[in-house]
Amino acid sequence: MDSVLPTDTIFDLIIIGGGCAGLSLATQLAGQHLNAPATLVLESRSEYANDRTWCFWRDAQLPFDHMVSAQWRKVRVRSPDATTVLDCAASPYQFVPASTFYAAAEASISHNSHILLYKRISVLSQPEKTGEVWRVVTDRGEAYARMLVDTRPDASLKVADTQMWQSFYGMEIECQADVFDPTTADLMDFSKQGNDAVKFVYVLPVSERRALVEITVFSVNPISKDGLEADCMKAIEDCVRGQPFQTLRIEHGILPMGPAKLPAETDGSYIRVGLHAGAARASTGYAFQRIQRWAVLCAAQLSAGGLPVPHRRDAVLLRWMDDLFLRVLASRPEIAAHLFLSVFKNTNPARLIRFLSDNASLMDCLSVVAALPAKPFINELRKVVFAALSTNTQRAFR
Repeated sequence: MDSVLPTDTIFDLIIIGGGCAGLSLATQLAGQHLNAPATLVLESRSEYANDRTWCFWRDAQLPFDHMVSAQWRKVRVRSPDATTVLDCAASPYQFVPASTFYAAAEASISHNSHILLYKRISVLSQPEKTGEVWRVVTDRGEAYARMLVDTRPDASLKVADTQMWQSFYGMEIECQADVFDPTTADLMDFSKQGNDAVKFVYVLPVSERRALVEITVFSVNPISKDGLEADCMKAIEDCVRGQPFQTLRIEHGILPMGPAKLPAETDGSYIRVGLHAGAARASTGYAFQRIQRWAVLCAAQLSAGGLPVPHRRDAVLLRWMDDLFLRVLASRPEIAAHLFLSVFKNTNPARLIRFLSDNASLMDCLSVVAALPAKPFINELRKVVFAALSTNTQRAFR
């Protein structure tokens, strides 16, 4: 919708941001039919575009097969001197294009009169609450609701508030000759990596002639599109080997890796969600399935008359493992290829996929730990312990 906001209405819920998290919640609410709360979704874009992809290992409890445009039963990880292939036939690696997801979400929302999606709207300030009602000021009027779900990044966040950043730039291309192997996805190709950054190429071939080719960097500072474009073009040249190609679309993104230091919300009627508030797995950036699980839970709570729920925190063991792994990557980027190759080569595929998909048991976690070389992690643990002891000593003498 593009008309003026219904300023005389007090909604049960306003969702600020109609991206993956906002639309996923709205879709789940639409499925509640007449039990859905009166909901307004505010999105700044005028139209949705095929601007990104979401990939994950298939989970039968989250059926998205109708949205999947490609899937792979094998994924490959390459280092400069070795290659391993993971057999994931039992849980194929699946590819959902943004255009398909957006269209399905808009269709679901349009069939429920309790939920309105307004595009081309910018929220101008931080929402304020008077009594039991929140006021949201936009460039097209004011909107009011009893509850808010805010998917925007917190404006007060700083680069240093997360351990590392995942920056990526990808181009979906179509070549005039058969140059790709559509049976296998290159999940992480470190074959051209240097020693100054965790950098790899990600190739998702949807046919012999068409693929998404992406350059990804894990670093302590986010990297702009301009900083990645040349590397992506070089990766494409390596793939097509001189064959002519055309670019179908481009995608770029920056994801936080590590827990963002968000301010605690004291009012349960207003929550923050999304990539900067726990939607993305700290060590991988995978977010789609986490968002879907959250959306199912949050919609059920809201439809039952409850308050919205934030993303669930990972278990303590998982948070500790991710934290230590990111510390090692930040301090020793030159060994990243060896670490990832070790995990994919030496972990049972089912255990590894459960670990990466947030369905891991204790034995799955221990299996991943056992697959990694111990020395870099022991050295990093020593640094952590030494830093903690030094801090405590300084405090004792103040």
